[in-house]
Amino acid sequence: MPSINKPSKLALCWQSQLASVIKTAPPPLTSKQAGQLKQLYRKSGLYAEQVISFAMTHWCEITTSATLNKGLVTCPHIPHIGFLLAHCNEALGLMIKKQLLKPEDFNRAMTVLYGPDWMY
Repeated sequence: MPSINKPSKLALCWQSQLASVIKTAPPPLTSKQAGQLKQLYRKSGLYAEQVISFAMTHWCEITTSATLNKGLVTCPHIPHIGFLLAHCNEALGLMIKKQLLKPEDFNRAMTVLYGPDWMY
């Protein structure tokens, strides 16, 4: 099981990985984006860093999946925290499909985080 992620650690993870994607230093996170990272942690628990890493390398697949499954007309061309938060299920579903995450491991992590009656 992955180590516990803290939002500040997630911010560093997001910023460093985004810099690799856009090939330049990203602008500092806004307070709204920092809050979105906290929400992403609540949605993906101990797997938040893995979700971010996956999103950075599979952004096109996530946006395509969200477009097809949610009927979106447009989506961001580069990773966007708000979009990832809104479509975290798409990222997690693709991770499970690609066998990068086992459903039972995710369920166990969420149970540890929220208790046995957690709802995703």
